[in-house]
Amino acid sequence: MSISKAQRRIIQHGLGVILFGLIGGFFLGWNVIGKITFPPFPIEIDYAIPGTTAAWRAVHTGSIMNGIMALVLAALFSWCDLSKTLAERISWTIITVIWGNSIFYLAAVFAPNHGLSWGSNAAGEGNIAGIIAYIPAIIAAYALIYVIYILMVNVKKATE
Repeated sequence: MSISKAQRRIIQHGLGVILFGLIGGFFLGWNVIGKITFPPFPIEIDYAIPGTTAAWRAVHTGSIMNGIMALVLAALFSWCDLSKTLAERISWTIITVIWGNSIFYLAAVFAPNHGLSWGSNAAGEGNIAGIIAYIPAIIAAYALIYVIYILMVNVKKATE
């Protein structure tokens, strides 16, 4: 089975986002134990990783899930009637979505407002990390709705 350049690009970036999430898992673990270690090596760095365990869990699992979503969406291209131009546009949109979400997860670690708005909200005060989290997240949210809609209306007709 051959794949298009657009699919290949999505797969590569999807795997990159999964790798980002796996690395985030190390930070999650270090946050939980309160120091940086490299088992089985006897190396310990007495440094507490900032942020909450929940925020680092989101970096870890959210990025991995976004990478998996990208792989699934790339696979769906084969079942859709997409022009080369539309496939290219959608591929770049998916890449924007998955990296935008990963930026959101990481920046939200340092945002008292959890990156859910421009400024202060019920979760906490706004800061620059909140803005850095919010902008790519809101772009990604609307862009993903667009991608899902385009793929949905371009699913090939079934043959019986």
